[in-house]
Amino acid sequence: MAPLNQVPAWYPLRSVTQRIALTSVEQLPRIVPSLALTISTCGGLLAEVDGQSHKKNQSDAAVLIHKLKTQLSTLLQDKSREARWSAVVLVKAIIEAGGWSVLKESEKWVRPLLDLIGVSGFNDSQFWQSCLYTFLQRPEPATTKKLSILTLTRIFLLTQEHPTLIREITTPSLPTFIANCLRSFSDGKAGYSDSLLSSVLWAFGELLPHHPSAFRPFVGQIRKLVLPLLAPTPSDLPLDDATSDPTGHSVSETTIQRAQQVFVLVNGCAPKNAQSQEWAQAFSDLLEQTHETADL
Repeated sequence: MAPLNQVPAWYPLRSVTQRIALTSVEQLPRIVPSLALTISTCGGLLAEVDGQSHKKNQSDAAVLIHKLKTQLSTLLQDKSREARWSAVVLVKAIIEAGGWSVLKESEKWVRPLLDLIGVSGFNDSQFWQSCLYTFLQRPEPATTKKLSILTLTRIFLLTQEHPTLIREITTPSLPTFIANCLRSFSDGKAGYSDSLLSSVLWAFGELLPHHPSAFRPFVGQIRKLVLPLLAPTPSDLPLDDATSDPTGHSVSETTIQRAQQVFVLVNGCAPKNAQSQEWAQAFSDLLEQTHETADL
């Protein structure tokens, strides 16, 4: 048996790919925490292997990284909710661990997969984003939607230090993300989760200061969403989990605070020469709504 100090650096990744391959999709959620933890320890390997090295150790690692990304891409498109949930968790883990090396273009690894689903021109992280956007539109469990929102937000935030990635990933993708998040709370919904709403508001609060122009077309919808949350009454919103709220309110205190933060930040979406008028209009609208509430 080889000494521990001679164990290849890529060995943990091989363990991850083997466990994914040998575990049924129904059982994947049980081992996902362990897999995510293992991936988080491989950040150095993910960062230094670019898939072009001819050194044996790095070549073996590149094969495993390619295999892992292929597995995640397949799981994201699986019919099973367990598989899709597991994929979102693991995508976030590899994005957090790999950073630039995962965010940057790596077309030679993912283009064959993109051809299978009829999509081209995306790099690895963009392909995963397109699958995550689908989760926001289909009747997925709230936990999967929340994890998708969290993962997408992290991708957008991680690109902030890389202007090229902002231009290639965040700028074209963010409007779709915002629209799909808002669509979850559009008129006609029978009810929705407070925790999902809180996650959306958290994402908006994180991204608004960095990308005010991307949020500008959605200012009206965002205001319509957050205004009832600034000081809600128990009957304001038909939330699915309202009865479980220990305070007896329809929305949690965390959601209220995040709504208040977004209400303030959204005024920064106005062009620089119109921000004062935007603030004045927002204050006027809020005052008018306060009077209307007091008159009831």
